Amino acid sequence: MERKIRYRKPQPVNLAVLLLTFILPFAIVVYQLIAEVDQRVNFAQAEINGLAYLRPLEQLLHEVPESQLLMQRYWRQATTWQTLTQQHLDIDQTMGALSKVEKELGKQLDTTQGFNTLNQTWLRLQNRIEQRNISSLSTTDKTEIEQLHLRLVRDIRLLMAQVGDTSNLILDPDLDTYYLMDAILLKLPEVDDLLAQTRLLTEGILQRQQVSAKEEGKLIALSSLIRANVKAAQKGIFTAFRNNSAQNLQPVLQPPLQTFVRTHEALLAKLDQTVIQPSTVLLSAAESERFLGNASTISSNFWQRLADELDRLLQARIQGFRWKTYWIKAFTLLVLGTVCYIFLSFSRHLMQQRRSERRLSAQYAATRVLADAPTLQAAAPQILQAICPSLKWDSGEIWQVDDSENTLRLVEAWRHPALTAVHVTEQDQPITFAAQIGLPQQVLDKAEHIWIADLSKSQNPTHKTLPPHLRLACGFPILDGEKVVGVMVFLSHKPQGLDGDLLNMMGAISSQIAQYMKRHQTEKALRYSETLQRMALTAARMGVWDLDIATGEEHWSGEMKTMWGINVDVVNINHKDFFRRIHPDDRQQVVEALTQTLHEGAEYRPEFRIIQPNGCIRWLNSKGNLIRDEAGQPLRLTGVAVDITDRKQAEEALRKNKEAAEEANRAKSQFLANMSHELRTPLNAIIGYSEMLQEDAEDLGYEDFVPDLGKIRSAGKHLLALINDILDISKIEAGKMELYPETFDVSQLLFEVENTIRPLVEKNGNALKIQCAQHLGSINADLTKLRQALFNLLSNAAKFTEQGTITLTVETTSATIGVCTSEQNLDSPEQPSESQPAWIIFKVSDTGIGMTLEQMEKVFQAFTQADASTTRRYGGTGLGLAITRHFCQMMGGDITVSSEVGKGSTFTIHLPVDVAAWKNAQISAAAVPSSARRPAVRRQIGTVLVIDDDLAVQDLMLRHLTKEGFEVRIAATGETGLQLAKALHPDVITLDVLLPNMNGWEVLTALKADPELADIPVIVMSMVDDRNVGFTLGAAEYLTKPIDYQRLDRLLSRFQSESLHLLPSAKQILVVEDDATTREMFRRMLEREDWTVIEAENGKIALETLTAQRPDLVLLDLMMPEVDGFQFIAEVRRNPEWRSLPIVVMTAMDLSPHDRLRLNGDVEQVLKKGAYHRDELLREVKDLVLSWVQDQPAK
Repeated sequence: MERKIRYRKPQPVNLAVLLLTFILPFAIVVYQLIAEVDQRVNFAQAEINGLAYLRPLEQLLHEVPESQLLMQRYWRQATTWQTLTQQHLDIDQTMGALSKVEKELGKQLDTTQGFNTLNQTWLRLQNRIEQRNISSLSTTDKTEIEQLHLRLVRDIRLLMAQVGDTSNLILDPDLDTYYLMDAILLKLPEVDDLLAQTRLLTEGILQRQQVSAKEEGKLIALSSLIRANVKAAQKGIFTAFRNNSAQNLQPVLQPPLQTFVRTHEALLAKLDQTVIQPSTVLLSAAESERFLGNASTISSNFWQRLADELDRLLQARIQGFRWKTYWIKAFTLLVLGTVCYIFLSFSRHLMQQRRSERRLSAQYAATRVLADAPTLQAAAPQILQAICPSLKWDSGEIWQVDDSENTLRLVEAWRHPALTAVHVTEQDQPITFAAQIGLPQQVLDKAEHIWIADLSKSQNPTHKTLPPHLRLACGFPILDGEKVVGVMVFLSHKPQGLDGDLLNMMGAISSQIAQYMKRHQTEKALRYSETLQRMALTAARMGVWDLDIATGEEHWSGEMKTMWGINVDVVNINHKDFFRRIHPDDRQQVVEALTQTLHEGAEYRPEFRIIQPNGCIRWLNSKGNLIRDEAGQPLRLTGVAVDITDRKQAEEALRKNKEAAEEANRAKSQFLANMSHELRTPLNAIIGYSEMLQEDAEDLGYEDFVPDLGKIRSAGKHLLALINDILDISKIEAGKMELYPETFDVSQLLFEVENTIRPLVEKNGNALKIQCAQHLGSINADLTKLRQALFNLLSNAAKFTEQGTITLTVETTSATIGVCTSEQNLDSPEQPSESQPAWIIFKVSDTGIGMTLEQMEKVFQAFTQADASTTRRYGGTGLGLAITRHFCQMMGGDITVSSEVGKGSTFTIHLPVDVAAWKNAQISAAAVPSSARRPAVRRQIGTVLVIDDDLAVQDLMLRHLTKEGFEVRIAATGETGLQLAKALHPDVITLDVLLPNMNGWEVLTALKADPELADIPVIVMSMVDDRNVGFTLGAAEYLTKPIDYQRLDRLLSRFQSESLHLLPSAKQILVVEDDATTREMFRRMLEREDWTVIEAENGKIALETLTAQRPDLVLLDLMMPEVDGFQFIAEVRRNPEWRSLPIVVMTAMDLSPHDRLRLNGDVEQVLKKGAYHRDELLREVKDLVLSWVQDQPAK
């Protein structure tokens, strides 16, 4: 019996079910984990929101009791209505901030009712104040206002408690954050409330200067409660320190906690010693305000620090939770990715295997057809028949490029029977290159394959008419090397993505098809290339030449001969003819170019002039390539020549126009520089008279005129600053700006800049920070220009920043990375020495409005600002940054800017540490001698003993005080200082507190115990502000490091001998000025200070006046008729009797280096008109005369 064998087809495995069986439980577990972590994140975020809500409430907790205290003072007429009103404005502002927070978080924290109650209480209090005459309220009304204040405080405390409940703060799970929350939410607000009550109670006691038994008991109770809450807060924070896992809480909070505890202990001790214990009140109102106000401020600051640290810890907790979430998600994605990868790899392997079999079959069939078919037209139908069905494509076409007719012509097309006959007929028509229609043309243009996976989503045009169900369109170039000789196009109803195997298969088939077309296409391409070459040479007006190096014969094209003015019929041209027609001045250049090409292999491309037979001169640019024989010897030089006469003429015209523009710009700058005198002279009168009139108005009681006169003076000062900026930029452009390098201390410069700029910075509520090393040392630069550059940058930062931070950072470096100016010699940079860095960097950063890239590109241009809207809002001439950049580049450095809109800007100045050395290395001209700016030598006017162990302080004190005319002696220890004090008996002693062995307080005690030394004034200098101890031990004055040297000068002047301050009884001054208005202004100004003024309208009359009467001082203008200031000074110095007469030059002109040399040693000071305040001018006059009178005995 025949047995049949049955083949069982294996059942396919359902991969989707297996995948779902694994993923579903895993997804549930992951979801629960993420949900738990998110719940904890939301819990911590609610705490952060509650903390944000508490910040304005804590501020109100300080402001409302302050309002209550000011109200009581106003009733007693102890403060002004403006102060009370300002306090209410502060509360309004804080209520506005609270209202903003309420809008954001009120619904979440369920605080709407509590906020409305608080707001209504505040509005009711405001209405009570506005509806009544506060200064004449009845006792009932006052009581009602007091109750409203108390109710306001109660509402604040209730709202804080509610926020603590609804924001999860009270339920915080970690001990470190819990005890911070406890202090923020409970302990510190309780302390603030008790302090406010104590302050009110103490205010009443001080008013009556007696304590009742009830008040004493209440004060004792309040003190006990304050002490208890402070101790409880301290204990809780210590617990937070111990339980802080990161151990980063104690270093931050320990110092403010100690300050908080010490401040309140000192307050309670003070109250106990001066109010509670004594039978009479020993506490003054000022001490009460200082102790209680300081305690309130310290408590508020400590609350803020605790809130910041709690916020940081909560943020860190949230970040930790989020990292857990990231890890869970990453692990989940890793697992899912692995599973999906395995599943997809298995499926892809099966699909690729079947697809590869179909493609190999189609490629083999095409290869066999091409191998057997005699022509492309015969092979095309079979190729398409092999490709389209195996790849499930519905249409296929082969196109051939017909170069002769400039068309794409259809060779063969295959269609699926479902496609209409109409469509086939339409596609049989040729598509020209210019039409830009159809997918074949696009493939031809790009010379690469085009694959449109879905025609319904693509904007690329394909065929004119396509059945709506066709989705895939693809085209492949038939390439002969890199040239397209044909195109294959296919269409399909099924979208399909491109893969590398398919692309390789189609490339192989295209390459085989190209072999059939190569011979005819090559012939056509060659003919086409030759045509294009001829057309290009004619259109470009190029001449082709060829030089036989062995014979010297040259072959020129017709274009070349026309270019040289030679008849095109001339056949024989040799190399001598070529050189004879070159311009004589350019022959050597052509010879050198030819020599370098022949002997060194350099490229031959000279530019030279030729002289045509008619005398016309033309410019040519010749380019050639050298052809060598098999031995490497030069054989021929072949190239082209181009007529560049038009370009050369345009360049020459451009150069002349540039020179004319530069000359016009120099003339403009020269005009502005010469206008200095004419502009500053009337401004001098405006500013001077406005100052005097303002002072007269104040003295005579015309208070209504004082503000207007102040505005006139301010406007004059502003106009003078604008004129100075314009004149500075004009001097820079005219090349008249000079450098005056000098060596100065960087720390002193920063000290001066900070003191000057801080009021302007704080005007818009900004904070100024100075970041620099402790010992920056000295630099050599133009101090005035560097100071002005820093002022410009800091004032700009202050102007464009509100409620932000402005930071000035100074650092030194030996690197020159990022510093490159037009004036630097980059080939031989100056090497920094081992002892001193080569560069110093000043960075001015702000958190203001910032700039865009377009704004930064033009921010350093003169008379421009960031944009038009910025100019309208902020004003200014737009010269500050341009001048700053010029100054930096003059000193061998530069300035750069980086900015981001909305985040701020950073301007960075790079300067060499030694500008003078840099300038000497860069400029060969002789520098101005340093003696040109040598200060006048002063006679020593007193002895100062400096007792300090810090070498830097010793050096600074020695240099500064010696410059001021003092004899300075140094002692590094207290014992040495006592010995020198007994031996020298100095006029003043400066004493450091932190001395080795014997500290400053012991030295001060020893000085005051010695009868011979007790009367010597002692100025205590210390890093610790311990003023009370210093005065108790007998110090005459007290300074805190870093030393304010201007204040030190004033203290030393106060301790000088009285005889040094005496001036002659008749103080006479000669004012030499051709402008009558200026003379009158100086007369009124000086006579008010008890000077006798003698006037002279020019130098000639002044010399005659000196002969008749000798003054104590001469104020001299430089620009005058007949005899100017320079001639006057020369005549005075020739006369031995007048040689010691001090002269102060007043000028509105800008002095050149030559002018300064002429004045060197002959004048005491140079003052610019309009640049000095009246008091500054008088102080300069007084100091110069005093110096001259003191020096008379020595002379």
